[in-house]
Amino acid sequence: MKIQEVEHNSTPVAETSKLIGSTKPFREPGVLKARAKVQNQTILGATPKKNKTLSKKFFGCSKVPNTTNPILAEDVPDETAPRAGFIPYVLVDGTFYMRFYISSNAQYGGPDWQIPKGRVDQGENVQQAGIREAVEECGLVPENLKKDTIQIGWSGTITGMDARYPLTIFIGEVVDPKNFVKPGFEASKSGWLTLEQFLSKGRRSQQNIVKACASKIK
Repeated sequence: MKIQEVEHNSTPVAETSKLIGSTKPFREPGVLKARAKVQNQTILGATPKKNKTLSKKFFGCSKVPNTTNPILAEDVPDETAPRAGFIPYVLVDGTFYMRFYISSNAQYGGPDWQIPKGRVDQGENVQQAGIREAVEECGLVPENLKKDTIQIGWSGTITGMDARYPLTIFIGEVVDPKNFVKPGFEASKSGWLTLEQFLSKGRRSQQNIVKACASKIK
């Protein structure tokens, strides 16, 4: 059996916001992410009071350094603010597939497949941020994750011409590869790729990161 190649096109902002119980869009164009703490908790199925233990208690991940305390990202300059991402994966007949997306704006990653990732928002930790980014950009349903498979696939520092920031990429297996919703307006589409397909069609600057993540999938 082979996994069906399914791509989700972007969905209207109102529909995407409704998914997480919010009356506001995920992001407004040109405005840095500044959603309320309670909205982040709504995505991940917890209340603000449980925020500090959410990563281990809700998602069952015990190998995540520096993820149990919220990071107040608004107090950090954007060019140095921590980023996080999440790559969902599934194993089918001995072959694993990873979920990526193509940006709806060529300014952010061009036309190539890329990892769902972004800045850590105020009041959330890096694991929460990574999962939220996969919700927004790949249509991930958090309840579809196998909690005991979530781990860090890669972490390091990204250095560019105008920015230098820590980046952590998580990986996690999903139960049902078809249980994804349409992503937010930031994504033109999302879909499943093998490692070989990503190395051929994926964003070149992320290929070593994806290879490192793939090496941890058993």
